[in-house]
Amino acid sequence: MGIDIGSDDIARAAAAMTQLDSCPACAGTIFRDAFTDNDLTRLSQLPDALRRSDYRLCCSCMLVFAAWRQVPEAAVAYYDLFPDLEHRHYAVYPPPDEYRANKARVAQWIVGELETAGALRDNQRVLHIRSDCGSLGPALRDRYPGTTVVGQDYFDSNVRFANEAGNVDARLLKPTGAELLEDSAFDIVVINHMFTHALDPRSDLDIYLKMLKPDGTIFTYNEIDFYEALRFGGRHFRTKPVNNYHKQLFTPRSLQRFFAAAGLEMTGAGRRRNTLSACLKHNPAVWVKPAGQDELDDMTRRLDAWLEMRSSFKGKVVSWSPVRAVLKAIASPPPVLPS
Repeated sequence: MGIDIGSDDIARAAAAMTQLDSCPACAGTIFRDAFTDNDLTRLSQLPDALRRSDYRLCCSCMLVFAAWRQVPEAAVAYYDLFPDLEHRHYAVYPPPDEYRANKARVAQWIVGELETAGALRDNQRVLHIRSDCGSLGPALRDRYPGTTVVGQDYFDSNVRFANEAGNVDARLLKPTGAELLEDSAFDIVVINHMFTHALDPRSDLDIYLKMLKPDGTIFTYNEIDFYEALRFGGRHFRTKPVNNYHKQLFTPRSLQRFFAAAGLEMTGAGRRRNTLSACLKHNPAVWVKPAGQDELDDMTRRLDAWLEMRSSFKGKVVSWSPVRAVLKAIASPPPVLPS
């Protein structure tokens, strides 16, 4: 593939791994093996430890998760490889115009979702996790001039651009996990795709909650591309291997269970391409229906069918129509949370 993976030392450091013995979302200990490989499996120049993820299906909350993952000490080296391994070539200074324009559109969408939820007013403090080049700051201040936005991002180039442009008060985000900021107490915490990527999502969520005011709002959006892969016939249906940086492969229901365990109720769940968004509010009485045998059987059936299709099409993206007849036996798609 012609990927520049940096020095062998970086790759070896990124390959310091551990095997989880419980679900990272619900701490369940009853699993079914799902699949082993990831999108790095075919890259023979990488250490063997990076080329597998040992995905398992948690029988308690229905989360598919990478049981084989980096230890926290490996996270910095692991994310040093991210731009090359995942073709994220926007990690340059200044960020490309197309990247900035796309993030500006996403920022407008976030503001719209927060307004619809009634979460915005002037003079609020907002924390944006994975804040790109600071696009949320101008989008908020256009409508709420007194808003203060603090951002955290993985890339030095984004942090530098955001600060120099005056977009947000940007800081470097540590790949090792969420960090409790000294100047906390935010009215809104916007969390961009973090729970899909987190090495320890429950710990990260606990820290975000400590930085949120008691009556505050969390707005989160997370990839559910694997859920789309299991929704045969969906617009994002594909058979290619899973992104190795995606450690938790949430469905709408497993994500809802994850938040409910922390006393957070999902409201206004929405979709934007292959992401699921929601506002989260404290609700100690929140309840989500536990997973039953029918749901477990359905997820197992879908996983088996997806793996069979991957084997048939050898990882290529396939359209829906040629395989419609093959998949008629599959149960109807799992329900999408109401908006």
